Amino acid sequence: MKRRIRTFSGSRDSAVSAREVRNRAVALKAAEEGIALLKNDGVLPLEKGSKVVLFGSGAGRTIKGGTGSGDVNEREVVSIYQGMVNAGFDVTSADWLESFEQIYRQSREDWKDLILRETGEKGAMEFFDVYASHAYEMPAGRTITKEDLGGAKTAVYVVSRIAGEAADRFDRAGDYYLTEHEKEDLRFLSANCENVVVILNAGGQIDLEDILSIANVKAILCVVQPGMEGGNALAHILSGEVTPSGKLAATWAKKYEDFPNSASFSHNNGNVQKEKYEEGIYVGYRYFDSFQKEVEYPFGFGLSYTDFDLSAGAVTAEGSTVTVPVTVKNTGPRYAGKEVVQIYATCPQSGLPKEYKRLCGFAKTRLLQPGDSETLTISFPAKALASFDESRSAWVAEAGLYGIWAGNSSRNIALVGVLEVEADAVIEEVKHICPLRDELDELVRPDAVLELEAAWHREADAKELVPVVFAPERAARAEFPENELDRKAAEVVEQLSDEELTAMVIGEISKGQGALGAAGITVPGAAGETSGALEDKWDVPGISMADGPAGLRLFKKYQVSRETGEVYNSGLAAALEGGFFAPEEDHPDADTYYLSTAQPSRWGPSWRRPGTPPSWRKWAGPWRWRCRSSAWPGGWPRA
Repeated sequence: MKRRIRTFSGSRDSAVSAREVRNRAVALKAAEEGIALLKNDGVLPLEKGSKVVLFGSGAGRTIKGGTGSGDVNEREVVSIYQGMVNAGFDVTSADWLESFEQIYRQSREDWKDLILRETGEKGAMEFFDVYASHAYEMPAGRTITKEDLGGAKTAVYVVSRIAGEAADRFDRAGDYYLTEHEKEDLRFLSANCENVVVILNAGGQIDLEDILSIANVKAILCVVQPGMEGGNALAHILSGEVTPSGKLAATWAKKYEDFPNSASFSHNNGNVQKEKYEEGIYVGYRYFDSFQKEVEYPFGFGLSYTDFDLSAGAVTAEGSTVTVPVTVKNTGPRYAGKEVVQIYATCPQSGLPKEYKRLCGFAKTRLLQPGDSETLTISFPAKALASFDESRSAWVAEAGLYGIWAGNSSRNIALVGVLEVEADAVIEEVKHICPLRDELDELVRPDAVLELEAAWHREADAKELVPVVFAPERAARAEFPENELDRKAAEVVEQLSDEELTAMVIGEISKGQGALGAAGITVPGAAGETSGALEDKWDVPGISMADGPAGLRLFKKYQVSRETGEVYNSGLAAALEGGFFAPEEDHPDADTYYLSTAQPSRWGPSWRRPGTPPSWRKWAGPWRWRCRSSAWPGGWPRA
């Protein structure tokens, strides 16, 4: 059989394509929707065109995404500095930002030299291990002076942290904690500016105690890793062109020690090769809410520039679905905005261990003008109420009362309905395929949840919520009828040799090629290909695979030999950090380009985020309440 001619999907034209324009618009929209406002003492939004000073490691070098598989080799990243200039702000700290740029470039070169030196000592195959074990840390800029302020009364300070694949975080200054230099910067700005706005540009939580203790820190925005359009998205939020509607996808603890595995995680127990996850079902907000731990910002939290009134309708349950209608009204006088309604369930605490509260469904409204309202009908499957019974290898909705709550964060919810399951219902049966090999000393159910359960039962009685009887149905098993392609594939597999089957399992690494970044043949820079071992005999080419949660991580630029059709392969080094580590090569063939789109990335649930302050007061009606999305004097009450 004649071997097919390889074609490559890159472009010989480096000009901006229509695809890039469309994808960047998506990246901008996603970033705007995901940025969460954590604090606002009336300083935001800023007046368009106003004079602002901008400092911090991520001001001009905003971290757009993660490292390793989380990296994307995009055309450019719009920094926070560039975004604010694009939005018309008068940024008066250009001299400081330029001095930081020089410091940054030198520190990157020093880091590159370290990686290449250690890789040379250990061998080229160790490149990724060396790269991952020496995560780049953003440098400090020079000391801020009064001359840098340029008469501005509002300062924006960006705290940036790099995070990504194969590099665990550290509970030390410069990572989880602020450095002394960052503390000094913030104290100086607080003493010399009326308003300080802190931007959290980090791929995970950091300690907020020092930030919140500084008097003139009037606002905090969490952008996480906002993608290539992050600077423009943040500027639109700061100027009020876009009202923030993002929500936290993780709980921000008051102290590092409040996380249940903080003492033993990763480096803290000296073993980075093996991790025992002994939290059991008590992960994230499920832990903090079940064990009644005070938090700084709860799961699902996020402020707005306006206020919303939430009103829940009757909860219904039928077959395998629970439905909760919630009407959201923008009660603010000035700003349009969006709200995320979240539905939680409290499960009966008898029988199988269960966390006190779990998220079952959520939805975001359309953009609501002042006075406008929208009714969201949020449905979730019965399996969301089930717990896993290891003895039966099944997901079971146990008999008892289930409280249904609606609100806009895990700590800002109201009881709106009660379901009664009269008998244990098996929702789905499965098979054990991963038996436990090591003993785990898992967290056990705290006595506090029994008290919490009794409290919500009393609340339901006081509200005269009549339980809705629910008999959850067994989940339907998906059917995948065999088609002609399945039969042909089965026929081919029956005729493959052991060597061919092995090649199909392990891919092109069987030819000695690296499995990371450089293994792609048809798509240079892709994570790999299944295998081309069947192409000559069976006309089955390899399938390219590209990793990365924020876009395709491919070579930014590569060359194909006109004579042989082979790619000049620069290895994994060309696939990471935009080719920063790749050696300079000069081939006579024309360059070919992949210019990918770097989308925002979020740790935690992929639904991006939901919420508002952990404070709500009853409004007119039995299950009607008002959620304040603007800041409270002196900060909002603790949950």
